[in-house]
Amino acid sequence: MIVNMQNLQRRRTSIGSKLMIVYFGVIINLVAMLYGVSEEYEMIILLDGVFGIGKTLVANEIEKQYVGKIKLEVLEADYYFLQYLHEKEEEAMRKNTFPVIGGVLPQNNVAFLEKYKNVILEKSYDSIVINEMALTMSECKSQIHDFFAGKTKNMIHIILEADKKVVQKRINEDENPQRDKKLALDRLDESDAFLRNNYKDAIRIPTENREVGDIAREVLEIIYKYT
Repeated sequence: MIVNMQNLQRRRTSIGSKLMIVYFGVIINLVAMLYGVSEEYEMIILLDGVFGIGKTLVANEIEKQYVGKIKLEVLEADYYFLQYLHEKEEEAMRKNTFPVIGGVLPQNNVAFLEKYKNVILEKSYDSIVINEMALTMSECKSQIHDFFAGKTKNMIHIILEADKKVVQKRINEDENPQRDKKLALDRLDESDAFLRNNYKDAIRIPTENREVGDIAREVLEIIYKYT
């Protein structure tokens, strides 16, 4: 067999170059791990607060008022959780088995939180992401808040607050048929205590006696400041 030495040399050079690229990539990743260098994402806003505080209204108003150059996208955890439940039901029907769902809320369903976390990551590569979700249980604190706090320096945690009676009134007046008012009222004290006992570095925004547009503008000022 005749071997073309020039072609062989080119192949060796090409393989060597690829190996060097892989080698340097591994070194860079190791350095990043050792020194805590985070990957670069656009800003991730965790818009938090007890059930019924008005996160969805504020998030939608932020989206309407936003005029920045970077794309902004609002993610509603409840919407993605309903999708997750639907997928689990369809999977169970195909397999003729009972659906294995896990936690009954998006806040404590670890399998859902793992998938949802990846959705936020994917969106945040080229968009400012507003994650509208009550981070009121240890599972979502770990999977969402703590994960992104360690993953990127571009995360901001905002908690909307109001007096208990004000929140109760908002819950009772909510016209959204998909809202579980009983659950929101039953978990109000527990959720409020969780938010107060955790997240010492969060930005806390009072919402009493304020228009939704005014609250949205305060959040937007924070976004514009850091982008």
